[in-house]
Amino acid sequence: MRVRHILVLLSVALVCVFASAPLLAAAAISVPPLVDAPPRLGQGLKLTFEGTPATEGAPAKDCRTTRLIALYVPAGTPPTPFLAPGAFKATFEGTISVALRDEYIFTADGNGSLVLEINGGIVLEASGDDLAKLKGKIVKLNKGKNQIVAHYSSPAKGDAVMRAFWESASGEFAREPLPIVQLSHDADQKDLRESRRLREGRELFATLRCTRCHDAAGFVSLPKGGDD
Repeated sequence: MRVRHILVLLSVALVCVFASAPLLAAAAISVPPLVDAPPRLGQGLKLTFEGTPATEGAPAKDCRTTRLIALYVPAGTPPTPFLAPGAFKATFEGTISVALRDEYIFTADGNGSLVLEINGGIVLEASGDDLAKLKGKIVKLNKGKNQIVAHYSSPAKGDAVMRAFWESASGEFAREPLPIVQLSHDADQKDLRESRRLREGRELFATLRCTRCHDAAGFVSLPKGGDD
């Protein structure tokens, strides 16, 4: 527990560096790298954003877990607190589990560009102002876990909106969002743990009122509570 506390405090120091440009030149803050961890099953999927860093020296990627293959980013706002507003890409990764081998159809609502892959094969590829215009082909899912990856690119302008759906090809159940209870991922992947550590530092930066001494103008946003 003490080690975790020290790492979180170091994360606060790292966030302070991102918040205050003069500190970047004045001192180099080194955060100990995370060691590998055994896989730990978690509900939902891993979501990775790629875009323009929010501040100089910050990473161009940010990841977190998500309940659904869905997002909404209003125009002119950042997809995450660690990226700047503008065009971005989002990748959802994990597995989807089914009780029996059966056939399904995947579709989506929203705009932008979406490519959905199941077990390495493309089952839906849609782009434009209305992703619902294109219906995915019938795909057979194996009993148990199936690898699922969704690649999304935001539209050139306007809000970025997307939600993926599935339905039984036989009509057993109607179109619905992919249920979180059937989605899973490795919750202890190193980049997810690094992202959680940075978010903890960001939250502490706000709750400990570090802005009394450090300029937070470089941040896209600071948390009002514990969430982004």
